[in-house]
Amino acid sequence: MYLVKFFSFCFLCSFLFCQCLIDLEKEEEGEREKSLLGLILINDSLSPFGMAQQRFAKYSEKEVLLVGGDSQKANMMANVYKLTENRVSFLGSMNKRRYQHEAVTLQNGKVLIIGGYDGRLILPDSEVYDPSINSFSIVSPMNIPRTHNTATLLNDGRVLITGGFGKQSEKLKSAEVFHPGTSSFELINDMNFSRRRHTATLLNNGKVLIFGGDGISETLSSAELFDPATNVFTLVGQQMSVARSNHTANLLDNNRVVLSGGYSFDINGNYSYSKSVEIYDFGTGNFTLVGNMGESRGAHGSVKVGSDVIICGGGRFENNIYTEPTDCYKVSNLGILNKESYSLTTSRALFVFESIGNSILACGGENQFGQIRSCEAKSTNNFDLLNSQL
Repeated sequence: MYLVKFFSFCFLCSFLFCQCLIDLEKEEEGEREKSLLGLILINDSLSPFGMAQQRFAKYSEKEVLLVGGDSQKANMMANVYKLTENRVSFLGSMNKRRYQHEAVTLQNGKVLIIGGYDGRLILPDSEVYDPSINSFSIVSPMNIPRTHNTATLLNDGRVLITGGFGKQSEKLKSAEVFHPGTSSFELINDMNFSRRRHTATLLNNGKVLIFGGDGISETLSSAELFDPATNVFTLVGQQMSVARSNHTANLLDNNRVVLSGGYSFDINGNYSYSKSVEIYDFGTGNFTLVGNMGESRGAHGSVKVGSDVIICGGGRFENNIYTEPTDCYKVSNLGILNKESYSLTTSRALFVFESIGNSILACGGENQFGQIRSCEAKSTNNFDLLNSQL
């Protein structure tokens, strides 16, 4: 009896020790991530409930769902908000607290929310939000816990999930698809490289282009193409002009993708930020530089408005200096980059950035002073703060 108790005690101690190592590794990864993004949370002068790293999904032309996120006062959040052209409203809570997760609108108008980090564990957990009855339902979990992954709605109704950061600090190259008919996940062929903080862009032909991200030992400049007919990833022949992670990627006409900014680190751990903007043309297979923004940045926002792409905000940390530009740029469908006359009223990175109705909205995020509760909208010439906030 004493031996049973002794070995049980030893097993418990061993488990707790291993869990502490995993938590410590995750904590160290988080600190490195903040340094890479140039975002350190010094105080909370802007708001006691500011939120960053929320995920959002546009489920109608005038409504966007904001889910989860990270708050300095409440750690990981389960809060859910609805964002319209001129107001942000609290809707309730998800079943799980999470940030660094993903959210994507399904063809039936519901929103799938997957993975993320709850402050202790990387999650496989998934749930679906039904806006018609304002409720969340738990569905089958993913096959692999992940955070910093992508989730892309395919033309056949499935959702493609790629890469990310797995448990025990594993950088993933695995992929799976969500089947809405059965609310289940299926593992498919792996990508060619492990990636996290990469982008995935659905082309007009139904294929998906995966760009950049952090690899095993350095940031990647490679891209690969997913074919939903075969569930196979194929490397693109050319590479981006620079390696990019925490960049943006938006679809232009004729299966062209505009990529902007981001950071990169090499095998020695040295990191830098990019100010460049380039376009990948699926038809020719070529990357073409179209210009530079005034300042380099990562964790910025970009959104398609009409036939143009608007890029705003973000931040960087270089030479022990935090810089968070508020300026905005437009990339036309012709591939011409211009600085806009307007800018954000508040510097922000890791924020929600979406077009709703006739407005562009920026909401939440964080900067060197803390996490941000405010939201702002541009409907005519300038961004103006909304009266409501997170």
